[in-house]
Amino acid sequence: MVTPLRAQDFISSRLPDLLTGSSQTTSLSTHDLEFKATLVHWTAFENEVRSTFRSTPWSAEILGYAAQNRQSSLDREQIICGDESSIVGRFNQHVGQVMGSVFRTLDISLWFGDYRASPDVSMGGDTPDIVVMDGDGLLKLVGEAKTPWRHNIASTMLQPQERLRRYLGQISRYMYIAKIKFGFLTTYNQTIFFKQEPDPRKRGRWVLWHSNTIWHHTPSQQIGDPVPGDYREKVSVRECFLFLAKKIASGDFSALKHHAALRLGWPAGRSNL
Repeated sequence: MVTPLRAQDFISSRLPDLLTGSSQTTSLSTHDLEFKATLVHWTAFENEVRSTFRSTPWSAEILGYAAQNRQSSLDREQIICGDESSIVGRFNQHVGQVMGSVFRTLDISLWFGDYRASPDVSMGGDTPDIVVMDGDGLLKLVGEAKTPWRHNIASTMLQPQERLRRYLGQISRYMYIAKIKFGFLTTYNQTIFFKQEPDPRKRGRWVLWHSNTIWHHTPSQQIGDPVPGDYREKVSVRECFLFLAKKIASGDFSALKHHAALRLGWPAGRSNL
């Protein structure tokens, strides 16, 4: 027996659990960069995500089917991961591939992919692990991936802010160079989202906003009357990407104004932007 699944069902669902091997890479793969400018908690993120979900005109088109919960079902993980490259692959399968189908039903001209597939040269010599591009291949969203067995985003966010700033050096650099408003950092198991925009309290300054950690196993969950904070740990990873995609599709994706306030720390011997 199978159950038909539509775009709304896929967006609401959690991601499958990863399979990991008995042997894995041990490198931290963290670049010698540190975000040194203003960092702000994006406290309204989940509420904004759910508002977008509720306002979406969902299609009745069937995108796939859920089989019985068997080990042999295609919707069960069969790939064993032991390196960052396999983490990127599973993310692209369960987020990028699914979101691409959802985008088609919503007439959103965006595609997940790898940077080498894009003719966009805005990144110079840098190569993000995951990008979202438009129909012309121009970058609209950049992402960085890490391994879940060596990186714990939620734990890092509870530690002194200096460590979080070191964590954000690479992805904030990508966003800055590409002049892109939104970005994300993922281990597949945990994902955090960012936006760079003017400081609401200090004119002429820009800040980097960061969301709470969004877990892969969290499905979209309903609550009662919404108040700020109610949707924490109640929005899915795909729901978050739907929010960003609709922002981008509306034209809200650029951070063209380079500014002195948003500076990145570089390795010794290299100057700040």
